[in-house]
This record gives sequence, structure tokens and C-alpha cells, in this order.
Amino acid sequence: MVNFLSYKSIMRWKASFPKQPLTYYMKNGEEMDQSAGAKRILVLDNDEIVRIAIRFMLERAGYKVYLAEHGDEAIDCYREALNLSHPFDAVILDWNIRGGKGASETVGKLLELDPHAKAVVTSCDRDAPVTTDFREYGFRGALVKPFSSDELEQTVHTAVDGPRHMKTILLVDANPYFLTGLSMNLCIHLKNCNILTAGNGRKALEIMEAIPVDLIVTDLEMPTMDGYELVESVKKKHRGLPVFVMTGNDAPETKKRLESMGASRCLEKPFGFKELADLIETELGPCLSVAA
Repeated sequence: MVNFLSYKSIMRWKASFPKQPLTYYMKNGEEMDQSAGAKRILVLDNDEIVRIAIRFMLERAGYKVYLAEHGDEAIDCYREALNLSHPFDAVILDWNIRGGKGASETVGKLLELDPHAKAVVTSCDRDAPVTTDFREYGFRGALVKPFSSDELEQTVHTAVDGPRHMKTILLVDANPYFLTGLSMNLCIHLKNCNILTAGNGRKALEIMEAIPVDLIVTDLEMPTMDGYELVESVKKKHRGLPVFVMTGNDAPETKKRLESMGASRCLEKPFGFKELADLIETELGPCLSVAA
């Protein structure tokens, strides 16, 4: 979980943390106004290095993070946040916290204070009941240590905002080898998406009759129904649906014709898979993250 952070860098970063107890800053409003609009996460873990690493990863993702070492401290902080009308958006608790209240008692107290509290449990045991059946213990999600920053961000996002909407991308090309390679590489570069494939325009339209599609990437030259015909047919029923057209024809009139028909982009072959992934992310928005 912390393999990208050295111990020295963590300790240097720790030196910038507030020196007063967390409730002091909350009562005096000194940390409240620094990240207006940012989701606020309370992290409870006995291990200082783990607390700091989680804070580092979540703050990189745009969250505002507060740390607690024991259950009683976490409960006091949560209560104070409610009193100040700045409730936490989620709490991350280690299942094996020591000293004072345990994780089970702590999450119970939090739910007494706030029946809508959203808690995520962390554990080193993948097969523990609290990991496999976390909802039965009052949690909205579970993380198995060690976990990656992507796993952490995804779990917290799901606990706070619900599951991300999976975007569906339809790839259309007559060359099965190119189609397979394109599909595999987009799966590597993009997250939160389903990739569908079709060998020609007619097959693509059949798929769209059965499955909603968020974006189409199609070749221009294809048998049965080419890219021009596909764009024309798609735009008749789905005017706002983005369509990217791949072509080896760099003639200006080709691009002009496609744009006049409503194509979103004209991609000249050859192009990089990462380049295409970036264009798709730009078109569909930040909910479709490009993998590092």
C-alpha cells in the first residue's frame, strides 16, 4: 500500500500536520475553509504510517482527510463535525484497532450519532467475515491490506457517491486482429468502461438496438455498411451520440464530409492507443479515468 512512499518522505510530510488535537481545529474552524466543496474523510488506524499513507493517497484524489488513532478520538471528532454542521462524508476504520473501543463498537457508536454514517473497514484478512460480509457489520465497503490507491479511491467513491456509471464503447472494424488489439489496449488504458465490438456497421446497429452505447469508434472502409453509412444511420436516431471515425484517407474533403455528417472526430491511421484513450476520456468526462 505504501510502496511508492519512503519512510523519510512520510515523516517529512507528517511534519506539516497540525500539532493541536483535531477537535481544536474543528472547533476553531481553521481547517474547515481550506477545501470548500471537497469530500471529508476520517481515517482511524493505530498504525501511524498507514494513516499517513491513506491520507496521502486520498488527498491526491481530491479528498480532505482527518486522522484519528483510537476509537474514542474518532467518535469525538465525528460528533464535533456533526455539531459544526460539517459532517464527514465517510470514515475508514481498521478492523484490528487496539486500545479503547474496537472497530465494531466504534462503527456502532458512529451509526448511533448518525444513522447515515458511511464507513469502510480495512483488514489484513481477505476471508474474514467482516471483509466478505461487511454490510452485516454496518459498513459500506471493505478494503484488504495492502491495497492500491486505485482500490482505495474506488471503494471510498462507491461508499460516498455510489458505484460509478460504467460507460459503454462500441468499436467497429472489419479487421478482427486490429479490433481485438484495439479492444485489449483500451481496456488497459481506460477504467469504468465496457468494450463491445462489431465487424461492420450493420452489426453495430444491431448491437445498439439491444445495448445502450455511450460512444462509437468506427473504421471508415468496411464491407456491408461503411463508416459513412453508419454515421448517417446513428445520427438519425442518436444525434448527440459521439462517433469517432478511423481512416487512412487524410484528404481534407473526407474529414469535411464526416464533420458535416456529425462525426465527433476523424482519426488518421496510424494513431496511438493511449492517444485514442485520452480523446475518449475528454469526450465522456472525468468519470472515465485513464489508467496510469
